[in-house]
Amino acid sequence: MSMKVLFIGNSGSGKTTAARICSEQLGGGQQSTSSLIMQEFSLATGIELSLVREQKEEYRTALYDFANQRKEVDPAHFARECARDSSFVDGVRTPVELAACRCLFDAVLWIPSRDTVRNGTDGLTENDADTAIIGGSKTYWENSLADFVRDYVALPAIYVAGRYRHFCDGGASGEYDWDAMADEEVDEAKWAQFVESCGCRTIRPIVAHKALDKIWPADEILKNCIAWVKRLRPRDRLSLRPGWDDEPISQGADMEREVAQEMGIHIIHIHDRETVGTYLKGLTNGE
Repeated sequence: MSMKVLFIGNSGSGKTTAARICSEQLGGGQQSTSSLIMQEFSLATGIELSLVREQKEEYRTALYDFANQRKEVDPAHFARECARDSSFVDGVRTPVELAACRCLFDAVLWIPSRDTVRNGTDGLTENDADTAIIGGSKTYWENSLADFVRDYVALPAIYVAGRYRHFCDGGASGEYDWDAMADEEVDEAKWAQFVESCGCRTIRPIVAHKALDKIWPADEILKNCIAWVKRLRPRDRLSLRPGWDDEPISQGADMEREVAQEMGIHIIHIHDRETVGTYLKGLTNGE
């Protein structure tokens, strides 16, 4: 399974440049959703692609409206098509689009703005990324960026299962338990902080899919979670939600665990932090 990384950031921050540098140094190809939007717009309208590219500013509104129409039907469409043949992708701009495509990528990295100002199309922030790229000089990008991305993706990832308490006792009721989910998010934030202090990184579906909670039915979000579990690698782990002793209490977590077990992914049962911390540090050290 090839590496898949999504770069996000404000307009003009250097997302496409970062993707290109990583592609050149690590291999795997690079594509921007904006390029794909122009290609599909050209096919749909009959306007020559070269003309659309040359006069991009003049077509900006038409391209924006065209892309939004596609994303209303399938928010992940452009990111999915880009990721199909490329390892490094950029151009995702909204929380809904990111939530819908997040399961396609091993990591989402934020490119800090240097001398740019957010505009009306910049809907994401650093909090939407797994981590931020530190260092913005040209020399750093040319000499160290690809190494940082490779090393970050190589860290063991801990998938936090159990985001679906409303999947209890036989399936989804079609209604969310918002209070339970809020409590769960607090627990997961604390767990993520602990995991990262041990040198691993976390995969937190409750955060990643938040923008879809009031748009998609629960079973559709769960499909995304299962797709995400299927991207786990042998060195990754699936952890049951903090606060459970041995067994998950939701149908969604049961499904995530079953898929992980079928893949040979180890399951972490959280009992005490000292024991789990020692285990996670061992993972990071390759033990």
